Amino acid sequence: MAKFEISIPTPWSVATEKELLELYLDGMDLDLLSSHFQLKQREIVRKLSELFFNIQYPEQNSEVSNYGKPWNWGESSRLWRMHAVGAPVSTMAEKLGRDELGVCYRLLSENLVIVPKEIVVKFELDEENFATETGSEQSMKTCSNCLDFVVYCKCWDE
Repeated sequence: MAKFEISIPTPWSVATEKELLELYLDGMDLDLLSSHFQLKQREIVRKLSELFFNIQYPEQNSEVSNYGKPWNWGESSRLWRMHAVGAPVSTMAEKLGRDELGVCYRLLSENLVIVPKEIVVKFELDEENFATETGSEQSMKTCSNCLDFVVYCKCWDE
């Protein structure tokens, strides 16, 4: 008789969500968070993705070109720049040849997170130790093709 693993979504209370946010923002990595909450890392990533990136179930897609491949410095840098200007996870994944779950894992594991203002307000977080959104205006222009900062963009050279 075969056994199947059933994943039942964990109900999160506001207090537990706040604890997760505070521990993550204080520097606890995904492995420790998983152990602390006695959940799989994927469930921690899903909850943090919902809170930080407004995406509840990041898609896992093994068909993308860079699925499962190690990240290099250039990809991580481009990921951060796209995230810093507000690109959606789906767009970052497409541009990098990654799946949404891989992008969320990378952003979270490297602490490349900008905390949305509504999350700071909702959970009454202390803003002094992490990056938060500053508003909808952008101080630097981004290329509409590659989502890179215009000063770094290579699209015009091609």
